[in-house]
Amino acid sequence: MARHMDLALRDHPVETAADAAAAVIFAAATAFAASALFVPSAVPAALLAFVPVFVILRQSPGIVESYALPAFQLADLPDCEPEPEELLLTAEMMLDSPVAEPSEELVLDDVLARLGPDSRVVRLFDPEKMPTAGEIRANIDHHLRAAQPASSPPDATQALSDALAQLRRSLH
Repeated sequence: MARHMDLALRDHPVETAADAAAAVIFAAATAFAASALFVPSAVPAALLAFVPVFVILRQSPGIVESYALPAFQLADLPDCEPEPEELLLTAEMMLDSPVAEPSEELVLDDVLARLGPDSRVVRLFDPEKMPTAGEIRANIDHHLRAAQPASSPPDATQALSDALAQLRRSLH
């Protein structure tokens, strides 16, 4: 295993942003310490802390581990361009077995006789539990009656107009 320092990675924008962030954090800590010591201005202290730290971080090389790879020869490939071919897919080509004749019926014969009380199987359309047409109609009628208001509220426009007119007369 060979280790070497790769300086090319230090020019990456992410590396520059990481160095700047570290320098800003150090400068902020320096500014906070300066303000806690009642230094008149913490900004010059932060600037004096940021610049050298950023320069030092940018000049320090990053360490990247690399592994020695054995030398190998590339295989020579013939220079040939494939001829365009048209591929037609048929139903027989897409299925593992040949297509069934149209006269054959598909019969599903997995009949579930009875469900036990602790069964995890759900019968979606159980004929015994399906409502009749009359029950469906009664449910629809019940919902329609419940959605309509029992009676419309009385029109109070005239009463409001009379009350406002009486209020105006009393203010004059």
